Amino acid sequence: MLVSNLNLYLQDVALPKSKYEEDVFINNHTSVWGSWWKDHQWGYKCCKQTIKNSYCTGLAGIEAAEASADLMKANMARKEAAEGILSKKYFYLLFISGQLLLAVG
Repeated sequence: MLVSNLNLYLQDVALPKSKYEEDVFINNHTSVWGSWWKDHQWGYKCCKQTIKNSYCTGLAGIEAAEASADLMKANMARKEAAEGILSKKYFYLLFISGQLLLAVG
């Protein structure tokens, strides 16, 4: 009889599945931390942030991050092209007494 009463009691009481709260959305996020993975980092799926407890910027934040990455790539390409032109401009070979000498100016 005691066992049956215990079973009835356990059916009525909702036991927690984990000691941690699950599916808690903080700082305006619409997804939980760890719902997104990129470049060996976890993040929030809703805004693709990899900084835990950051404020969700949503679609505007995603677009701003992509624009920033595109600008960085363009700046790096422009810098590499400029360095390539300069290095070719000051690169010349010297032949002195039949020997080839390399000179960079």
